[in-house]
Amino acid sequence: MELVMIEQEKHRVKFILKGEEHSFCDVLRKEIWQGKDVDISGYHVAHPQVSEPSFVVQTKKTDVNTVVLDAAERLHATATELKKSFQSF
Repeated sequence: MELVMIEQEKHRVKFILKGEEHSFCDVLRKEIWQGKDVDISGYHVAHPQVSEPSFVVQTKKTDVNTVVLDAAERLHATATELKKSFQSF
């Protein structure tokens, strides 16, 4: 996965996730919505064969980078928990 920053402000960020598809993007979008003060969390794929997912995240007051990083940490913790559960079998 490669992140390409398109626009970055204190309360709004636009970025492209190269190498990703709907599966990961939808999980990330939903996790970002769990964050504090989120106004917008969405992504768009113009054409599935020739374009990469473009994300937009916007907050009311909270620093948007903090919201995205917190969501990534929660996803990491969930994936680690799943991995440990499967390793016990």
